[in-house]
Amino acid sequence: MARTTPAHLHFGIYTARGAVDPILFVDKKIIKPESVPANPLAGLLKITKPQKGDSLLTGTLLTPLGINSKAYLALHPAGKIVTLPYNTVKLIPKTTTLPAVAMTPKNNGNTL
Repeated sequence: MARTTPAHLHFGIYTARGAVDPILFVDKKIIKPESVPANPLAGLLKITKPQKGDSLLTGTLLTPLGINSKAYLALHPAGKIVTLPYNTVKLIPKTTTLPAVAMTPKNNGNTL
């Protein structure tokens, strides 16, 4: 194993007759990936726009678990894992102080 070679992938195709040039099987169009937010999992997600047919309320705080080019995968406080498009949430950095919330039957988790 080479000690100075960065991590990389070897791609090969083999038949009963031996190795085949894999370039014949690779899409030659180069597609630039869509950008994702910097440090996308550092903090909490606050719902700013509820999605149609969704029961998540504006202001609900969720824990980000993962991302793709279009949405966050997040954990709802009730334990449900949801997918949230970027334009429906705001990332709250870890350094932001959040208001105290007490869950009681009277206030349903409203800010104190």
